[in-house]
Amino acid sequence: MSSFPTLVVRNGKASDIDSIMRIVGKVVEDMRLAGNFQWTSSYPTEDTFLQDIAGQSLHVGLVDKNLVSFITLDRNQPTQYEPISWSVESPAMVLHRFAVAPEVRRLRIAHRMEEFACEHTRKQGLAYLRTDTNSANTVMQSFLTNRHYQFAGRLYFPKCDNPFFCYDKVLA
Repeated sequence: MSSFPTLVVRNGKASDIDSIMRIVGKVVEDMRLAGNFQWTSSYPTEDTFLQDIAGQSLHVGLVDKNLVSFITLDRNQPTQYEPISWSVESPAMVLHRFAVAPEVRRLRIAHRMEEFACEHTRKQGLAYLRTDTNSANTVMQSFLTNRHYQFAGRLYFPKCDNPFFCYDKVLA
């Protein structure tokens, strides 16, 4: 029997923005303390998430009706992805903006959200995920490796000092 709380995943709504931005604030602080400046006070913004909601690509995780996690899944790939040596050249679901509230970490919320991402990808008729993370984000790199993502290359985004590492995962 699992000792982990039940996680319910649903599409994000505009009414979720305050909870999402509360998590973003905590995550930005944790990242800053770790020397990772992937997210800042200027990214991601409420507008970023409202666009995700409008595109029906934002998914939120709830425990006991409390929003504790979010993930954006869509097919939008930055132009910087073009020269990357991906595992396969195939349509892909792209994982963006993924976070778990610090107070519920270690409850396998991230694992279950990533499992949701895989299932969502399959339901969309795809079998392939891509993502990227700042080279200073060692926590996310470790998570992706543990979830069987393969390193695919590095890229640079404008106004970012560190390179970003790209990862992909072919679903079985």
